[in-house]
Amino acid sequence: MFPRRAWLGFACVIFALLVHRGWNGIPLKSPASSDSTEIQYDFPDSARRGDTTAVILNWSRLSNVVRIVSILCQPRLDDTIAEIFIWNNSPQKIGYNTFIESKCPQEKLRLYNSPSNLYFQARFLACEQAKTPYCFIQDDDYLIWPEVILAMRSRMSQAATSPIYLSPSHEVLSSQLRTISVPPNINTSFAWLGYGTIVTRTMVIEFLSLLKRINASEDVMKIADNYFAILMNAVPEVWFDQGFELGGGQPFTAGAEGDERNRRHIIKAARMLDSLHLDSQLYLRKRQGNQYTETIARAPCLGKICIFEASIPLLPTGITTAASQAEEILGKEEAVLRVLSNQHKQNYIEHPPSHAVDGRSDTFFQSPENAKLGDWISFDLVNRPIYPLGTMNLIVDEGTKDILRASTAEVDIGQWVPIAHRPISCEAYELDKHHLCKVVLDINGDALRYRLRLGESLERRWRIYEIWLV
Repeated sequence: MFPRRAWLGFACVIFALLVHRGWNGIPLKSPASSDSTEIQYDFPDSARRGDTTAVILNWSRLSNVVRIVSILCQPRLDDTIAEIFIWNNSPQKIGYNTFIESKCPQEKLRLYNSPSNLYFQARFLACEQAKTPYCFIQDDDYLIWPEVILAMRSRMSQAATSPIYLSPSHEVLSSQLRTISVPPNINTSFAWLGYGTIVTRTMVIEFLSLLKRINASEDVMKIADNYFAILMNAVPEVWFDQGFELGGGQPFTAGAEGDERNRRHIIKAARMLDSLHLDSQLYLRKRQGNQYTETIARAPCLGKICIFEASIPLLPTGITTAASQAEEILGKEEAVLRVLSNQHKQNYIEHPPSHAVDGRSDTFFQSPENAKLGDWISFDLVNRPIYPLGTMNLIVDEGTKDILRASTAEVDIGQWVPIAHRPISCEAYELDKHHLCKVVLDINGDALRYRLRLGESLERRWRIYEIWLV
């Protein structure tokens, strides 16, 4: 119903450049800025040494790959990206001279000219050969900014039960509707890797080992993307991304034939899971009692390293994840889409949480229904604490101004506790179209997460044009 790749590459690149120049006084700077003091990163020692391998496949968009490499090689990622592994599936050979324009040091590039096109299996083989505990995977027609990668890495750990996936809003909706729970052992969903995914190398090794043990066919191996998330048997953590398409080249998934191929392999993956859970020796990750919990919407910020979170339900209550078998995964999604109103689908896709942190005041995040008691929005500063005073700034509409004034500020110190703040002040913004509201927090310490929690239900919908914390 919703095409996977919907934006024109040229328009998105222009949009991205504008975002990073900042809109309407919102304090954002370009991640490519020469001002080295703009952002100071404070990551654990493990990240300082560079513990992540970036994996990119090349087939027919070599110019895109060069541009992506130039971004991944920026100094601000030196503490995180240890190596860039480019797996060349194209018969046209590549060498270090191919990437001179990227200005990436030769010692940071690892190039492999594959004897044959191994399709998506190649990205798993590349990660398996990585020298780091983490891999960051992305397609060659999608642009991901350094601060987004840093935010993802900050949240990923070796103990994680799922990778962290980036997706545009229509794909997040699809992943959410494909969540399946089959007692007692199956609890899974589907997500694409190519929009940007951080994963542990251990997860990839286990996945390839599973496919080998069950004698997966060459066809399955080549389309491994369609199997990875489902066979993880964990509800994937999918973040709303702003979606910067680069386009160009020849897409692998295009038209009815590509859609049908994907459907066939997704159902096949679900059938595998149905059969595997009967045999604990073949089970990739058997999680007895692993129950689906309410989804928290997350989106990485543009221009700054931070994560926006919201507990606000994005789908109507009553949508269940229960199923009798995993094979129902696509049927369940289609059944919900048939009864979900066009207005609800449109709001989910056109006003996602990522629009609250995209540096623009002409886009907004909007709740599909009125605000309810206990709703909250939070801001994660990602290892960059502020003190002793911090100000949460929000550009909102008239209704959300009332919601903010009925909310309590809280800080995460292992548990959420109230925090003192001055009365919320709001002033007209942009020719009285919006309100700029400020929440001045009395911060003592080095906490990283702050939130506003609504103390009563209101007949107002959340509408946040932009949120940032300084």
